Amino acid sequence: MLDYIQKPGGMSEAKMTLIAPCQANSFTSIEPYVVTALEIRYFESIFNSIIEGNGNVIGITVYLTDITDRMKTEEKLRVSEAYYKSLIREHFRYYLDY
Repeated sequence: MLDYIQKPGGMSEAKMTLIAPCQANSFTSIEPYVVTALEIRYFESIFNSIIEGNGNVIGITVYLTDITDRMKTEEKLRVSEAYYKSLIREHFRYYLDY
């Protein structure tokens, strides 16, 4: 993931993201990362605090998953649903106006 952080201040933003799990037991985020002018990758980050018996946070586990394909598929589904809903709406409008 750090290879994709190329914008100014991006590395400090990533480091600040690590503070959130220290304030809660678990934290999930989905963030876009610009790879090139024409390519954006999406990553789902799951952060979990490692807590000692006395309640002190002693570490953080991070699971990072590239979900770009999932995000593209979800967008295609949204477009398809909108298209078919508009077809049905037009179909019923025709019969109601008839």
